Amino acid sequence: MIRSLLKETRVRIDTAGSGAECLDKIRNTSYDIIFMDQRMPEMDGTETLHVMKTLTREENLSYDAPVIILTANVVAGAKEQFLAEGFNDYLSKPVDALKLEHMIASYLPPDKVMEPGDGAEEPEAGAAADENRSEEGSFINDYAAIKGIDIDAALKNCLNADILKSTVHDFYSYYETGVMKIEDTWKAGNIKDYTVAVHALKSSSRLIGAMDLSGMAAGLEERGDEADVTAINEGTPALLEKYAYYADCLAPLFEEAGDEDDDREMIDPAALSEAYGAIKEAVDAFDFNTADELVGMLKDYRLPAEEADRYERICGMITRLERDAILEELNNG
Repeated sequence: MIRSLLKETRVRIDTAGSGAECLDKIRNTSYDIIFMDQRMPEMDGTETLHVMKTLTREENLSYDAPVIILTANVVAGAKEQFLAEGFNDYLSKPVDALKLEHMIASYLPPDKVMEPGDGAEEPEAGAAADENRSEEGSFINDYAAIKGIDIDAALKNCLNADILKSTVHDFYSYYETGVMKIEDTWKAGNIKDYTVAVHALKSSSRLIGAMDLSGMAAGLEERGDEADVTAINEGTPALLEKYAYYADCLAPLFEEAGDEDDDREMIDPAALSEAYGAIKEAVDAFDFNTADELVGMLKDYRLPAEEADRYERICGMITRLERDAILEELNNG
C-alpha cells in the first residue's frame, strides 16, 4: 500500500521481506529513510533495529538514516515505547497518505524534495483521462456490489479509485501465496510465523474494505499472540473459507476472457520483445509511471500462452514497485 501511495512521488524504493534481508541491504546501500514494520517473520522490527544499532558505519551504510516504525499498535503509550527503543518516529497503520508524505519530506535532505509545481508533470487530460475515469468507475461499481465490501472504507484507505483497483488486484494475485503461508505455518504449529501471516491478511483485507475478513484475521492474530492453539485450530478453517470467498468474488473482475471470446490481435514476438525492453529501461531508471503505461498498452493485444503468466507476474511486480524482481524477470527472458 505504501508503495502505491508513493508511486507518483518518484521516490526510489527498495523493499525487504524480513529483518535479516533488511540487514543485508543496509550493508550495501545508503538509504535516506528506513520504514520498519514491527510485525515481521524471524526478527521483528524492534529486534532488527537493535541489531542495526550494534553495526559500525562501515558495516551499516545507512548508519545515519532515520528508522521509522510502522505498526497497527495504536494503544496509549505505544509511540513513546517505540521511541524509547531507538526509533526516530512512529507511523500507524493503515497509513494516511498525507502523513506519510509529510513525514518523508521532513526527513529527506532538502535538496531531494520537490514541491508540487516545481517541474512536476501535468495531470493527464483529454480522451485518455476520460477513458481511465470510466474504467475506474466501472470497476468501483462492480467491486462495491460484492457482498461484504465496505466501499467507503476501501476508498478512504486507498485514497482514490486507481490505487484501490491496483491494491485489490494485488490482494487477488497474492491469494494462493497468502493461503499457503497461513496453512503451512498453522499445520506446522509455527505460531509466531502464523501470527505474522494472519496479521498481513488483517491489514491487506482492511485496506480493500473486506472488514469481516479483517476482523477474523485480527482475532486470530490476538490468539496467536496468546499462543492459544485451541482457538487457532477452531478459527482458521473459517478464516480460510472467508478468504476463498473473496478470491472467488474478485476472479471475474480480473480474469481475462477465454481465447474463443478474445478478438484482440495477437502481438508480434518482435513487438513484445521491444515492449519488454522498454519496460526494463523504464524500471531501471525508476520510472514506474512509464512502465505502467507500457504494460497497459500490452493489454490491447493477445499474448502467447507461455507469456501470459509472465506478463501477470510483471504487472504485479510493477504495482508493488519491485524493481530488482522486475529486472531479474526481464533479464531471464
